[in-house]
Amino acid sequence: MNVAVPFPLMFRAIACCAVLASCGPSINTNVASHPVSAKERDLADQILTQTDGYRKAKGRAPLQRNMALDRMATEHSQFLMANRGKFRIYGPNISHFGVENRAMSARYVYGMDQISENVVSAPVQGPTTASYLVGLWKESPSHDFNLRHTWTNTGVGVAIDSDGTAFVTQVFGSRSMGQGHMAMLDRLKAH
Repeated sequence: MNVAVPFPLMFRAIACCAVLASCGPSINTNVASHPVSAKERDLADQILTQTDGYRKAKGRAPLQRNMALDRMATEHSQFLMANRGKFRIYGPNISHFGVENRAMSARYVYGMDQISENVVSAPVQGPTTASYLVGLWKESPSHDFNLRHTWTNTGVGVAIDSDGTAFVTQVFGSRSMGQGHMAMLDRLKAH
C-alpha cells in the first residue's frame, strides 16, 4: 500500500477507518509491546537480507535500516499478533490498521517523503521462513512494487506467537533531502 496522500485527505481517511473499524470485531489498540526475542530479531534481519538481495537482482540499491521504522514495524507486528483473527479485508491475521498514523509520524517526525508497508502472517518454517515470506510479497503486484521501489530506508518488525505464527511488517520510506522535522513543522504552522 502506497501512502502519499495530501494532508487534508489523510484526516478523511482516518475518519473513514474509524467508522469502518466500529463495524467489525473489537480491536485492541492498547497493545503493550514486549521485548523482541533473538528469534524475532534474527527473522527480521533475514527478511531485510532477502529484500536487499531481491532489490539487487532488480537493479535497486540496498535499503538503509532505520531504527524508527523498525520500531513502527515491530509495534504493528505486535498489534497484529494481539488481534489475530479479527481482521477481514486482507485475511484474518493481517491489516494496515493505523497506517495513516505511521505515515504521519514517518513524514513529520522522521523526515520521510513517502511511506508504504508490507504485512504478512504465516507459520515459521525454519531456515526458509524469510525466503518464504518475501516470496509471498513477490507474488503480489502491490507488495512486489514496494520491494522494488526507489525507497531509501526500511524497518522490519516481527512478532512470533506461541504457536509459531509469525506476524511481519516491513515499513518502507524515502528520506526528505534537507527537510528536517522542524522545517516540516514550521511549514505546517504557516498553513
